[in-house]
Amino acid sequence: MQLDQAFIGSLRSEVCRGLAWAWLEWRGSEILPSRQDMRLGDIKTILPFVSVYEVPSPDRIIMRLAASEQERVHTMPLRGMNVLDITAPEDREIRSYRVQQMVTTPCGGWGSLMHRLASGREEPAELLALPVRPAEPDQPMQVLTAMVRFPDRNRRGAPEPWSVMYTSHDFHFVDLGAGLPV
Repeated sequence: MQLDQAFIGSLRSEVCRGLAWAWLEWRGSEILPSRQDMRLGDIKTILPFVSVYEVPSPDRIIMRLAASEQERVHTMPLRGMNVLDITAPEDREIRSYRVQQMVTTPCGGWGSLMHRLASGREEPAELLALPVRPAEPDQPMQVLTAMVRFPDRNRRGAPEPWSVMYTSHDFHFVDLGAGLPV
């Protein structure tokens, strides 16, 4: 999978497509954009679905900017939390591995997943994650993520909260020009 027009066109959500196009514009001729190249005005319509993770180590993936839509369905503030602490225990190792590959290869990630809700029902979602170089060399790498739920349109009432963050079992690394993890 490569971050190109065909891949972007295949994304199910406008949010993920919007993030991909903005990310490509920000990076210009570089492999990755720098944090200082990002212009949030370019993605203002999709910001409720975009989070920024800071990755100082394999066991720390800190949510620096929490998508308001994600906080709404988690029913708690997420900013400053270690994402691994709210990841399903059985998914922590694979989430850490995937994020480490994204910031070290570097590469992106795309996934289609079923989120288990507090009621036990499941709801499909799409995720796109793209790494960003820090503004200063002594700062950790960051990962921009866009997550979009596709709730049952026939269901009435407020969206159900998620109990924990699950990891996509249909996940693919995305080549950004530096190759894919081995």
